[in-house]
Amino acid sequence: MSENTTLTPVPSGPTDAELEAARDRAAEALSEAYLAISEWSALVREGAAERVGSVLSDAVIHDPAYDHALDVFSPINRAVAAFRDVGGRITAGGLR
Repeated sequence: MSENTTLTPVPSGPTDAELEAARDRAAEALSEAYLAISEWSALVREGAAERVGSVLSDAVIHDPAYDHALDVFSPINRAVAAFRDVGGRITAGGLR
């Protein structure tokens, strides 16, 4: 005697269009974050140049506020670069 088993259908997953739209939204959000943090860090750099009396990178980099701004900017910059490098390939790998 065998038991009567009902199979649960496997969800179809996201469509190609959904994956691409989500990737596009992520790319746009990352780009906007990058632009905003770039603008902010440029303004912090201007203040640092004024404080240290020089616009040279070797001088400005030693300003504590600018150094901290770069610490904040760096992960966003890396995230944008990483997403640009692999976002499309990851999405393509998820496409049916």
